Amino acid sequence: MIETHPHESENDAQESACVAVRVSADGELAAVDSRAGVTLLERLDPLVRFAVAFVHTHLRQTRFIWVVDARSWYAVSLSRERPPAGDGAAAGAIMELEPSPPPYGLTVRELDVLTLICGGLSNPEIAVHLTMSTRTASTHVAHIIAKLGQSSRAGAAALAIDQGLLRLPVPGSGRALGVLGVGLIDQIACGLAPTEMRTPDPGWQRVLRPRLQPIRLGTLIDGPGSDGEQVRNGSALAVAEINSRGGVGGRMIEQVLARVDGAGADSFGSALARLAGEDVDAIVGGNTLFLTADDYTSARDHGCPIVTAMTSAEQAGWVRDDPSLFGRVFQVSPTEVNYGTGTVAFLEHLRKVGGWRPGRRLIVPIETPVHAGRPFGPLAHERAAAAGWEVNDPLLVPLHDVDWEPVIRRVGAAEPAAVVVTHFLPAEAAAFQRAFVRAGVPALVYMIYAPSVPAFLREAGADAEGVVWSTVTGTYSDALGEGFRLRYLASFGEAPGRSLAGSAFDQVHILALAWSRVRDARHFGNVADELRRITYRGVNGSYMLGSPDQTGRSYPLETSDPSLGQAHLVFQIQGGAHRVLHPAPYAEARFRTPPWTAGAR
Repeated sequence: MIETHPHESENDAQESACVAVRVSADGELAAVDSRAGVTLLERLDPLVRFAVAFVHTHLRQTRFIWVVDARSWYAVSLSRERPPAGDGAAAGAIMELEPSPPPYGLTVRELDVLTLICGGLSNPEIAVHLTMSTRTASTHVAHIIAKLGQSSRAGAAALAIDQGLLRLPVPGSGRALGVLGVGLIDQIACGLAPTEMRTPDPGWQRVLRPRLQPIRLGTLIDGPGSDGEQVRNGSALAVAEINSRGGVGGRMIEQVLARVDGAGADSFGSALARLAGEDVDAIVGGNTLFLTADDYTSARDHGCPIVTAMTSAEQAGWVRDDPSLFGRVFQVSPTEVNYGTGTVAFLEHLRKVGGWRPGRRLIVPIETPVHAGRPFGPLAHERAAAAGWEVNDPLLVPLHDVDWEPVIRRVGAAEPAAVVVTHFLPAEAAAFQRAFVRAGVPALVYMIYAPSVPAFLREAGADAEGVVWSTVTGTYSDALGEGFRLRYLASFGEAPGRSLAGSAFDQVHILALAWSRVRDARHFGNVADELRRITYRGVNGSYMLGSPDQTGRSYPLETSDPSLGQAHLVFQIQGGAHRVLHPAPYAEARFRTPPWTAGAR
């Protein structure tokens, strides 16, 4: 028994005692213990539905905490009552209540967090359920572990389950606790439980079959830097929100993380192999700098769908040319070909209508020797020539530790209208921009992808003002995008970047939609078929993956219908914020002359 508060009056003594009440299968109350006070019996009404729900489980006993208000806590025990043989009465439950001080000095909020810990929820998932930041959730978890005298959250969960320190109703949803007794009771009481039941002993109990196993979602995290953080957080937010609504067909999604070393040429394949070994049901992820067809061998043998934000035109060719080997590999993003053609299209648009008058229509690309790092191929050159632009041979720079000063001198000597930086690492792109501003070269800086990562603005500082950049998959500034941004901010304590976080969020939702349309997530071929049929509007635009190469389509570069593609968003950094310049109808700002080109023609 949990210790109760001492009371002075006779009435209070009645309320402080352990009270036993019989609850029939149809919700009628009958006092078993004559010490039950009238006031307390009147308070029981909110608990009756939980007692009735308890009758419809396989449980023989369960315990939980019922909080009336911050000062009135009750330790509750439900036990199954088996009627005497042959009396014809339906089984009921014995409900015992005992007023209790908050056990271990827990607050109501800490009890909520502890309950969700018992369901195996991560701190980001707890934050979503309780509408708090991940940082706040982490603080609560640390306090709970200390108060319970444990060394880990697993120890805290074990103690809570052993001593009945779980709250009903379950914060957020009973589905957060899966098949734990308290979770089952909450689900039945709220009408969220499965309807299939069986009665091995008629007239006594009906046993609720356990929920299905969680859907295991492999998640590729690209290195320890901010790209991987965007994928991890965006996907975790989607998982938490889907689980808070009851999962997919009642099945919770469980993430399994595998880290990809951005500097390792074989790391992507190794990460896929690890996830295949974990027997995941699907894999999501961002992009990788090193990719070969052989990387997919282990995952192909496993057979699960792989959905990433990679922009590889080469991979798209593998899928298109050999669907028997690569038919379950999907790229939600349009390919990097659109970076080259998109640059030309925007610069020509800006020249015509944006108040920018370049001295000569010359583009100097700076590229890297990594996968999908060289977007200025034949199609981009063809589009440039047709529009009256010239594209110089790219300046090739290494992935790390670039000496930018000699590179920028070569850019300046060419006297281009624009320099296009396709270096994907935000730290290197920021180092370029700082050096470029110091050099005073009067050319427009057009970057690809890197400024989407929050680290770019932090490292480039004021020198980032005026930078133009684009992404083939970017988070819109509309109501969907803004809602995602606010929920992400509340969960993780900082705003998301404008690309991978939203893409990872959308990938999980696309898979959840496919899973909901098939009988079993383990039917990998059926899931892949659904992925090819789906049209989904997410925070990064619209996805249709049914083309032969199974990639997203770019609007307006590859489709003229914005409802069927992801806008090739072009931003400019204005006042320290990313503002969409192009295309319509998503533009929200007009081009501003970058400060380092002021006065230049």
